[in-house]
Amino acid sequence: MGDKSNVRRTELGFWSIFIVTLAMAIIGRSVTLGTESIHALIDGLTVSFSAYTIKIINKKNSVYTYGFHRLEVFSSLMNVLVVIVGSLSGAILALFFLFSDVKDSPLVLILASLSSLIISLLIVRYSEEEEKSNGVLLHAVQDGIVYLVGSVAGLLILLTKDYYIDPLTAIIEIPLILISSVKVLRNSFYILMERSPVDVNEVRQQLNGVFDSIDDIHVWNLCEHIVVATLHVKEKPDLTLSELDNKRALAEEILKRRFNVTHVTIQFESSKTHDHNF
Repeated sequence: MGDKSNVRRTELGFWSIFIVTLAMAIIGRSVTLGTESIHALIDGLTVSFSAYTIKIINKKNSVYTYGFHRLEVFSSLMNVLVVIVGSLSGAILALFFLFSDVKDSPLVLILASLSSLIISLLIVRYSEEEEKSNGVLLHAVQDGIVYLVGSVAGLLILLTKDYYIDPLTAIIEIPLILISSVKVLRNSFYILMERSPVDVNEVRQQLNGVFDSIDDIHVWNLCEHIVVATLHVKEKPDLTLSELDNKRALAEEILKRRFNVTHVTIQFESSKTHDHNF
């Protein structure tokens, strides 16, 4: 229940930031808040999609035998796409404001950015209580930095009466938002390309003491929290099924403990038969 409650709080937090920043962007004519609202919209959609995915992710059938874990990767890629489109839209809007001499309300910018910062800090607090929320925690911290920049910009406008600071701040915030998406994009690319999250040579070294000979090893991520490994090994033909089972159990324990592999498939082959075939 605690996990679901934290997810709901996080979801409510991001959507609250979106509503606050969007409403204040319209009221205060602030492109900085408009950019922040686009970012908050992406966060809200991400968390809502993740909450929905949690409900169906482990469902399996005769076609989707691993369940729907790859939806996490799909979600990540869609988020990055939306970030890029949103950032470009924010940049165009910021340039329009910059050359149109639009005057915003610095008090509204300060109030909205500080409110968003407070909500982000609350999300950080709830994420710290949840062991599996490191991604959300990092994202909330990054968001907090963006909202802090917005607050400082509002204060500078209030002190200097220089309204160009607002669109310039929006332009500054766009790279910060894009940088926060680089890791997500990189991890999604690695998973789609089935890149090994561990050094396969090290895996082989650890298992050489278990099996006579290892022909082939593959390790990859099905999603961020599921690591799959397949092994093709050769063993003496006179080993019993019980002995092979003990070797398999030992290999699975090593893979789980040292490399966090959650799903293992081992194909055994008689070394004598293999040599005879060649």
